[in-house]
Amino acid sequence: MKATRKAIADPVNVIMVSYMRPNDLERSATSILNNTTIPIKLTILDNSTGVNDHVLDRLCSDTRVAIIYNPMNYGKAKCYNMYLDTILTGDENDFFVSVDADIEVKARWLDTLIEDSFIIAENNFGMLAPTYVDRLDSDEIPEKPLVHQMIDTRHVQGGVYYNKRLGGGLLLINKHFYYEAGGFDPEILYGGDDGRLCNAALRLDKFVGFTTNVKVKHLRYDETVEYQSWKRLHLNDKIVKHGHWD
Repeated sequence: MKATRKAIADPVNVIMVSYMRPNDLERSATSILNNTTIPIKLTILDNSTGVNDHVLDRLCSDTRVAIIYNPMNYGKAKCYNMYLDTILTGDENDFFVSVDADIEVKARWLDTLIEDSFIIAENNFGMLAPTYVDRLDSDEIPEKPLVHQMIDTRHVQGGVYYNKRLGGGLLLINKHFYYEAGGFDPEILYGGDDGRLCNAALRLDKFVGFTTNVKVKHLRYDETVEYQSWKRLHLNDKIVKHGHWD
């Protein structure tokens, strides 16, 4: 079954949490605005305490963009807990997009994600992720198209596959599933938030998978060796409550 624009009741909510990575943020948000033709509302929840302001000032000139400035680094889960209900107020769509501020997209990314989600709508759709590639101008599909593990992977239809573990950089999420699952893990500042939802999908018998019909790039222009070391430590120790840039 193919989705059409008539299936989209309101502008699709695309939600991005940003940190002190202005170069990645600008490239990510600009790619979304330039490569999305269906109506969207891009809400940026900014944790940079001023570092990203020069980028956000340019982005907010687009009427599709709304920005919420946080006084400190709340992390991803807390931002969603604080703002998601307000963002989704009046939204009659069954889904929203969660995207990290270091993901670059190409043309028709959202149209195709939505179309492919309708292929699995009858299978208790929970979440659908894209395929991550090193180059957006390449048609090559990597052997391991996910950020995380390939577990119990099976082909569904076309380019759509079931897989137990998704990379959380960009997710089309069924909002009813999100609330039933309890959302992102409030104990995690950032990183690993997708694991809680994948575990909930198993518990609730919801479909999670990826599509090779949508390709995105994980940007690393603002990553440092120190940041990578901190993130590994944080993922293995929930006691770490502060971000690398706090």
